[in-house]
Amino acid sequence: MDLRGIEKIVKETEGSITEKKETLVSILSNRTDDVDEHGTPDSSASIDSGTALQLFLDHIPVSSVTAIPNPPVLKLTTQDSLRYAIRTMHDNDVFAAPITDTVEFDPDNINHSDPYVGIIDLASMLLWFLKECEDYFRNKRDDDMRYEFTSGIFSMLEQVDHIAETKIGELAKSCLWEPFFPINSHDTLFHVLLLLSKHQLHLVPIVKGHKSNITGFITESAVVDLLLQSSGLEWFDNIADKAMLDFRFDKQAATVYEDQSVGEAMNMLWVNRICAVAVVQRQTESIIGCVRTSDVYHLLDYEDIFNNRKTVTMDHFIQLETSTADSDPTVDQKIVATSPALDSDETVDRDLDALTATTESSPTSTQSLSLRKKLLPRMNKPAIFRTTDSLKQAMETLARRKTNVCFLVNDVQQVTGMLTLSDIISQFAPPCMDSRITGGRFFDDALEQSGCDVKDRTLIFDSNR
Repeated sequence: MDLRGIEKIVKETEGSITEKKETLVSILSNRTDDVDEHGTPDSSASIDSGTALQLFLDHIPVSSVTAIPNPPVLKLTTQDSLRYAIRTMHDNDVFAAPITDTVEFDPDNINHSDPYVGIIDLASMLLWFLKECEDYFRNKRDDDMRYEFTSGIFSMLEQVDHIAETKIGELAKSCLWEPFFPINSHDTLFHVLLLLSKHQLHLVPIVKGHKSNITGFITESAVVDLLLQSSGLEWFDNIADKAMLDFRFDKQAATVYEDQSVGEAMNMLWVNRICAVAVVQRQTESIIGCVRTSDVYHLLDYEDIFNNRKTVTMDHFIQLETSTADSDPTVDQKIVATSPALDSDETVDRDLDALTATTESSPTSTQSLSLRKKLLPRMNKPAIFRTTDSLKQAMETLARRKTNVCFLVNDVQQVTGMLTLSDIISQFAPPCMDSRITGGRFFDDALEQSGCDVKDRTLIFDSNR
């Protein structure tokens, strides 16, 4: 069957991605026109796996694969201070927020189609703030002046005023912003794939109406969940069933020893601009845990860990049991000792079952932007794979654990590399310039000022403009 035949079937089939897939598989399995006179598959009728899969995904609208929530979305402005942003996002249990310009928004101005200029996450702001404070204290010449904070990070935000009052707009210079690339509910899953893979985004906002009201977010985790629903399609399986060594993933993993401090790990996250750092044993170099940017919020909730971040070691920090922290963030025992029973696969499955239960009533997209109202995978239970494992195995595990990173290891569990959801998603989206993809007001203005436009997937320069 050629591409036009596939497109016709997918386009005319009603329902979700799973229903479209099942219809397509059923029709294809009963066809006889793709075999020769001897009943042997006709190679001339075969279609490139990547092309066929992309065509399939390009007929799956976002509205048909996820329930778009309509929650109140926390928004920041370029003139808000760092102190205000951290406090507000923490109090509202929000991990990321869109940024609006302070210029009054005019919905009738076609050149200003939306008021948003970027997205910022809480972890990046916290790591930037800690690094700026460390540099400031290190450069102080007054040796008699001591800076001790015994009431947590919020105390520091109040006392280091010149850093805490930094405007959100100024943080763009430190590359803390993520571009704002909105989609509509009628856009397709392939559209989202292109945005995430080609612009290195971690989430895509869904907007509605001429005022560009945000109705929800599509995250990398949600996209991988949706991609896995294509399992069973030969085109998807031809890619996903390959061993990870076939993809030549070469992203190096940053590691920290179990006897190094929490402060050192946080500094490593910031300096390397990475989403996670592996925790390894000093003697064996084998992995025993990991710290992700999503775990940084613990510094806000646990004052003793923050105040002693230069002495609390990683082997203690990774034992934090997020289920305990979520149920009672005021518990006296801030660091929960892990019993030997927690090392069993049964316990991991128990945690994952609890995670599934907490997210069934809410879409993955909203849960991923919450700090605490979901059961995060424990830091001492990192997702690990060998390069001989398949890409689909990694996708299924990351989707089940609701985490965005796994580590590649050798036979003695020494870390050889790192794999993120971005790396996985990029395998399903080819290099392409899609004229349907807009970058919001920033890119509209930039293209207009440069005399350029995107038409039919090509950048056009108009010398008469």
